[in-house]
Amino acid sequence: MIKMDSQTIVYEQRASYILFNIFKELGKGEVLMPANICPIVPATIIKAGATPEFIDIDLKHLTMEQDQLLETLQKDPQKYTGVIWVRTYGNNQENIVPLIEKVKSINKNLFFVDDQCLSVPSFEKPTTKADLTLYSTGYSKIAELDWGGYGILNGKVDYNRVLIDFDETKHDELQNIFREAINHSTKINVPKTDWLNGQKPAVSFEEYREMLMLKTEAALSHKKIINEIYDELLPNEIKLADSFQNWRFNIKVQQPARILAALFEQDLFASNHYAPVANLFSDTEAPNASKFHSQVVNLFNDFRYSPDMAEKTAKIILKNL
Repeated sequence: MIKMDSQTIVYEQRASYILFNIFKELGKGEVLMPANICPIVPATIIKAGATPEFIDIDLKHLTMEQDQLLETLQKDPQKYTGVIWVRTYGNNQENIVPLIEKVKSINKNLFFVDDQCLSVPSFEKPTTKADLTLYSTGYSKIAELDWGGYGILNGKVDYNRVLIDFDETKHDELQNIFREAINHSTKINVPKTDWLNGQKPAVSFEEYREMLMLKTEAALSHKKIINEIYDELLPNEIKLADSFQNWRFNIKVQQPARILAALFEQDLFASNHYAPVANLFSDTEAPNASKFHSQVVNLFNDFRYSPDMAEKTAKIILKNL
């Protein structure tokens, strides 16, 4: 653990390893999370010995439906050890302090994670009262270093590293399992292999922080240029709110498959993250998450995408609305 400006920070090779250590310490129990979370998160919770439980999303804020979350907790408060609240597409403008207070009033010992892995990285002291505010600098994140993650603890949490073996081929195999399950709507059985990277980072936290801040500044500058092109050329009615446009530029359309096919045909690319995984890990249905997934397209605005590519992308979208 690292002390910085009266904060306690944990820094690891992977953000998911931070979650693993925390929920391994908390022990068996169920952990509530959104139905369309990245599949590495429920897989990590399972590896830690806990059980993921999924809550559908609210179509306005694109986060867990708060009433459903609270009702689920109230049915059996002691059954749960944690909540992982995900800032969809990096939107951190929503005030979750009242929600955390309600959650803690139901079960004061419940561990609340504010997952900001798609948000702009920050080292400022969180104001949310979350037990952990989590950031990632892995693949496709805003400050993409291809590795690394850190968390800001609220000072009341013990953090103990669990020593585990790591085999990169097993991690690749797990990613293939995820892809196959999402593509064919089959259940995910998380293998008991060494897929989670718990190795210590190769650079000091000070070096990492400097790399992260430089990368963030450059990434935001580039994203601003690309986003302005999308914003100028695309109609307002298909754009998500500005607060959702930091990670990628997101649009909501009736025929995303048609748009994606047209882009791929011209050697351009986009995606439609994040697919619901609730039904892949459990029998939970998530109609709102499924509906949103069927309409959203994520337009790239990172260093892989040039202004010329963005302009071509926008023009192809306009032809295929």
